[in-house]
Amino acid sequence: MKTKVAFWEQKKVDELSTKEWEMLCDNCGQCCVYRLLDDSGEILQTNVVCRYYDFENGRCSDYKNRHKLNANCVPFDYKKANSFEWLPKTCAYRRVALNQPLPVWHSLITGKETPKAIKINIKDYVLEYDGIVLEDHIIE
Repeated sequence: MKTKVAFWEQKKVDELSTKEWEMLCDNCGQCCVYRLLDDSGEILQTNVVCRYYDFENGRCSDYKNRHKLNANCVPFDYKKANSFEWLPKTCAYRRVALNQPLPVWHSLITGKETPKAIKINIKDYVLEYDGIVLEDHIIE
């Protein structure tokens, strides 16, 4: 019996369709957290999330229009995939771009929506951006 090879294992990142690319997202919400760039070029993470973040569902409340609504929302596409070092090491976009396997708990492997279940969703430790001074909320 021949085992079917997963699309993210058989294609290079630039060969993925838009649908396949979007399927990589595990809805952890890490991309919704504001980051700042200091004078040295170091990326500093805050505990503040975009105002369009949906705390109940753990993702953008208007995903389709996110770039129109928030000019700071970074578009993820395969052309920029190698510059995603600011995303967590578990991020499927980053892992696929680096030819690394998906985490064993990823929904494409388990068939289940897992980030919330294994507590990697950010909603329990972030604040909603509402006039907050981001520099006051940098985390180590």
